[in-house]
Amino acid sequence: MSCIGLEITIEIQRPSSRLPAKQNPIRILYSFLEDFSIMSSNFVWGSGIGGGWGIGSYVDVLKTEPGLLSLFCKLVAAAAYVGRYGIVAWQAFKARPPRMRRFYEGGFQATMTRREAALILGVRERTPTDKIKEAHRRVMVANHPDAGGSHYLASKINEAKDMLLGKTRGGGSAF
Repeated sequence: MSCIGLEITIEIQRPSSRLPAKQNPIRILYSFLEDFSIMSSNFVWGSGIGGGWGIGSYVDVLKTEPGLLSLFCKLVAAAAYVGRYGIVAWQAFKARPPRMRRFYEGGFQATMTRREAALILGVRERTPTDKIKEAHRRVMVANHPDAGGSHYLASKINEAKDMLLGKTRGGGSAF
């Protein structure tokens, strides 16, 4: 059978007999292909038993109608192309760098609320204590005054941690 100038053939060779037939996967595959070729010579290319619509009838239609064979080959080629494109797109998606999370943007309220504290640290209001401490450390390292950050932001970050951990101070920020 040829598809758009491509010839598809299967060559069957006798397998070596180093392993017993039950353990040799090549022998198992060979016996399957041999059984299939015997079946296909009686069913696919012949009239088959009962003459119903089986695989052979479809193959016979494809062999007699060159337009359908061409359409079938184009569909197979399109499916292969779309599959390859999908795999390449998925690999590109998985290989891209992780997206930066957005932190709180905007001014601060006069007295800090739990919502504002959660937005500053980039966590939810009902986050466990260990996650709050981890988020505080991450944000504080990025905004520490010794590393070029502002004292005001550092105090707000510390206030946000204290608010979420339940250690609220009386007067809010020192600034």
